[in-house]
Order: sequence, then C-alpha cells, then structure tokens
Amino acid sequence: LLGEAVLGGREAARRLEGTRRLLARDDVGYVSIKVSATVAPPSPWAFGERGGHVGASLAPLYRQAASAPGRKFINLDMEEYKDLDLTIAVFTRLLDRPEFRDLEAGIVLQAYLPDAPGAMIRRQEWAAARRAGGGAPIKVRVVKGANLPMERVEASLHGWPLATWGSKQETDTNYKRLINYALEPERVRSVRIGVAGHNLFDVAFAWLLARRRGVDGIEGALEFEMLLGMAQAQAEAVRRDVGSLRLYTPVVHPKEFDVAIAYLVRRLEEAASQENFMSAVFELGTGGRLFEREKQRFLASLEHLDDEVPAPHRRQDRAREEALPYPEQAAGFANTPDTDPSVPANRAWARAILARVPGSVLGADTVAAAAVADAAALHRVVGTPVEHGKAWGALTGAERAQILHRAGAALQARRSRLLEVMAAETGKTLDQGDPEVSEAVDFAHYYAERARDLDAV
Repeated sequence: LLGEAVLGGREAARRLEGTRRLLARDDVGYVSIKVSATVAPPSPWAFGERGGHVGASLAPLYRQAASAPGRKFINLDMEEYKDLDLTIAVFTRLLDRPEFRDLEAGIVLQAYLPDAPGAMIRRQEWAAARRAGGGAPIKVRVVKGANLPMERVEASLHGWPLATWGSKQETDTNYKRLINYALEPERVRSVRIGVAGHNLFDVAFAWLLARRRGVDGIEGALEFEMLLGMAQAQAEAVRRDVGSLRLYTPVVHPKEFDVAIAYLVRRLEEAASQENFMSAVFELGTGGRLFEREKQRFLASLEHLDDEVPAPHRRQDRAREEALPYPEQAAGFANTPDTDPSVPANRAWARAILARVPGSVLGADTVAAAAVADAAALHRVVGTPVEHGKAWGALTGAERAQILHRAGAALQARRSRLLEVMAAETGKTLDQGDPEVSEAVDFAHYYAERARDLDAV
C-alpha cells in the first residue's frame, strides 16, 4: 500500500488500517508493510521502546493473518539501513510469540548492504530452531535494494561511511552470495527464499542452482518475484520456465494517485540508470552491445563470488574511541561524524549514559570545583589568562593549531560526559545533544586550521 511518508501517529494509524482492510479482502492473501509505516518516527536511540511500539502496532495485523481462513501472509519490508536491526528484531519477537508459532511470515534482506549475509545466517539459525520446536518456516525475500540515493544523503549529513556497497558489481556479487548460501535443501525447509528482481541473468543463476541442488523439487522452497508492469514479456518467459511468478503490486486509493506518480517516477529513474539491468531490457533479444554489457557484468560478479561473511561498513564504537589516547590530527578540516545509532555498540554506550543521568553530579561538581571563594582566588583566576595571553600571542599559527586540535580531541574524548551533563541539567535528549558536541569539536578543529593560515598573512 503506497502512501505519504509517515511523519505522525495519525498517518501511521491510517496506513495500518489500510493494510488491515487489504488483508481482509477475499482476493488478497499476501501483503507487504514496512516498520517505518507503522508508527510515527521516534528517536533513533529508542531502539527497545521503538521495537515494542512497532510490535504492538503490528501484532493485530499478524493476528488477523493467522486467524484468516487458509491463513494469509505478511511480508515485513525494509527501506533504510537505520531500520535493519529494528525490522529483524520486530520480526523475530513477533514470531517468537506462542500465538504466531504456526504462522508463516516473511522479511526482506537487501543485497546492497554488506550486513545482509550475516543477517541471513542469523535468520537461518533462528528459523531452524523455530522449526525444530514445531514452528512454521519463514520466508526471506532477497532484493538488491532501491534506496541508494537516500543512503548517500544520510551518510553525507552525519559523516558516516556509506552503509551500502560502493559499486554495482559488489552488490551483484553479494546478491549471489545470499542465494548461494540459502539454496540448500536442508536450509530451505526452515527459510523459504524469494528471489526478487528483473535481472534475467540472476534469475537464471538462481533457477539453475536450485535445480542442480534439488531445491526446485521441495514444495514452496523457492519463489521468483517481479514488479507488476515491469518488463512483462520477460516476466512471462520466467513464469513459463519456473512454473509460477509472484508479481508485487503497488496499490493506492484513487484519491491519492499523486503518491503513485511519485512512486512511478522513482521506479523510472531507477530503471533508466545505465547501472540497472532494466535499461537494457528492450535490446536483449538482439544479442547486441547491451546484451554483452549485461553478460560481462554478470560474469564479473560471479568471478568474485565466495563464502565470506562481509563486515558492516558502519562500525563506529564511541566507548572504544573514548578509551583510546588522543589521535593525532592530520592537517586539513573534516566534520566530526555524529554518533551512529544504527550500530549496536553505540546504542549500548548511549544506554550507559542515560543510566547515569538520574544521579549525575558531573556538572554540579565542575561548577563547585571552579567556584571562586575569595578576592585572592579571583585575582589568580583573572590574572592567569592575562599572563598566558602574552605567551599565546607569541605562538606561531601552526603552534596554536596544535593546541586547538588537542582541545577538539579532548572534547571528543569527553562526548559521553558532555551528553550526560546536558541530559541531567537541561533534559536535552541524545539526538539533540550529540550533534552539538560534534559542532563544538568542529569549531576547535576548524579554527585550528584557520590559525595555520595566520602564518601566511
């Protein structure tokens, strides 16, 4: 069900109700929904609370699917990297409930994320245990990912590494890595696989692999999926070869058709890109230049196929950083990255800060230690910087830069303490306070580099 971006509780409730009505229809047996469409956007730091809220919002939908005649299927979709852990956590907790033990449901994994193979392995282990306990299998829908522009914006805004692979070839290899791991007879009995995409080379790879390993003979183990209205002739050819095809169908209320236009424009932009297989789809039959281009891309991605489990690109760890000696600051200015709440280690670091807040006296102790009790102390406090100001004035710009850079490093090393005081004394939340610490660090480093410029005046 398409709709506007969910910015508040009313729109979230409306989207959930729309999906509920779809699921109630006799001619609908399968729906897809994202966690970002179920609740108003909460703080990215409120992982546990957010998961509980999303789970509570989705549970009635899963209950409806479980109680429907013949049962219905819900696929938990994902859009942005920041929702990866949350989507998996909500999916797992929901299906761990005794009432949903026998319900078959699905989740999406995006191959353009290096995190996907590790997530697939963990879903496989969890699903195998669920099956061993008498539970139903699950389905993992494997897609390449369609939110790359937004991921680039998010990474750029906060100074984080790009969460996705840096090249199309790496994504294509990872896609095959997921399929190669999943399509084993003992695995598909716990985790059914949906091969979603329009690249006919990849579809053929999955189908031939499934046949070679005997997976094609296991009922319901493998599904091929495409979008309705995209390359219909190729979709029909795939359906004839593999026996069936699931067409993902975006729907929208007629009064909100502008939402559909935005969706279609995004799809058009994506499909028309020279990086995308779909840009070659009308010339594949001629065996010409575009066919050769896609053939070589496929072979290149296959050449790099291995059994490795790649590490995530986003691995920032604030607790570890604060325990290290001050790093030497290289010449030049770059913005200090904000703290990344999508990394589990950072969420644990943040929880530790919040646990200290109710009884924190860091700020009060700092004020008490700096209190001026008598005139003599006041003269020292005022006189010392006046005296040292002369020494500062005698320093070169490069020497001042070293001191200012060290001040920036000191602020960075005390990020958790600064956030603790902000929260304890003013009630400032982590998502508001953390960028302000980054800004303070940036000022120190920026003016350090401007101090260097003084030597050239």
